[in-house]
Amino acid sequence: MKKKYDDADELVEKERAEYLKKVQVSPFKRILKMTEPGWLVPVGLIFSLLLGTVMPTFGVILTKLLFGLAVPPNPLDKVRENANFFCLMMLCCAVGSATFIFMQKIIFGNLGESVTLKIRKNLYASILSKSIGWFDVKENSPGQLSTVLASDTQIINGVSAEGLASQLEGACAMIAGLVLGFVFSWRESVVCLLCVPFMLMATIISVKFQQGLS
Repeated sequence: MKKKYDDADELVEKERAEYLKKVQVSPFKRILKMTEPGWLVPVGLIFSLLLGTVMPTFGVILTKLLFGLAVPPNPLDKVRENANFFCLMMLCCAVGSATFIFMQKIIFGNLGESVTLKIRKNLYASILSKSIGWFDVKENSPGQLSTVLASDTQIINGVSAEGLASQLEGACAMIAGLVLGFVFSWRESVVCLLCVPFMLMATIISVKFQQGLS
């Protein structure tokens, strides 16, 4: 008889787990629903994409500048002209990078603050709806709840759209670098790509070794 009850409880738990999987919404989607105004998210992501293309572009300009300053193939007038042109391009890259970073930080900073404010409001409303006995638990003391409202809600900013912006920026920079690499020299690009797994393995081993020491 006990086995039947255990089997029934296990079946109920399985059905409950399957139901939760169907209705569960990912935390990231829940955070995106709290993000207002929503139109700022794609604008911020566009600035992140533009920021990701700055460094590969700067590398191309720097390479062109070095070849443009070579005196034997180029006359002095041409060298001065190349120096003026590519230095102007580098200045444009610097101004563009500063503008993109400024806009990205402003946009995602405002979005993160709005998400944090909404979460604090919802959490505060949930705390007020609790019964008196709930506050008698040590973990639910006023000091603990104040800490949660003040500092713990800030952690959510790291998993909001700002985190997605950093990932998108890095992915765009990597893709742009690969495209430029294959355009200028596909052989060297293939060699560099073959070295990536070994570099990743070395990084993983180094991190695990440091964790083992600590």
